[in-house]
Amino acid sequence: MSDGTIVHTVRCENSWDGCYLAASRICGDQGYEEVARTLDGALSSAGRLERMHTIEGGIDQHRYSENAREETYNRVITIRCETAKAP
Repeated sequence: MSDGTIVHTVRCENSWDGCYLAASRICGDQGYEEVARTLDGALSSAGRLERMHTIEGGIDQHRYSENAREETYNRVITIRCETAKAP
């Protein structure tokens, strides 16, 4: 950072808990300060109907199955490890 401190960027997909666990592993017992947090999402499919395969009887019987939308999220936190305090 501009003040010379080192920061770490942690990315996790499933939950914020994964980010915080990774942050704890990086900084250990000294702890950390969360400097920034971002979240962005994306659709991995359009949620359209698709023809089923012949084996499933789809094309012969004109059956369709829904290809459901799948949302994925990227969670990112930026952390700074706490400095050890003098006794």
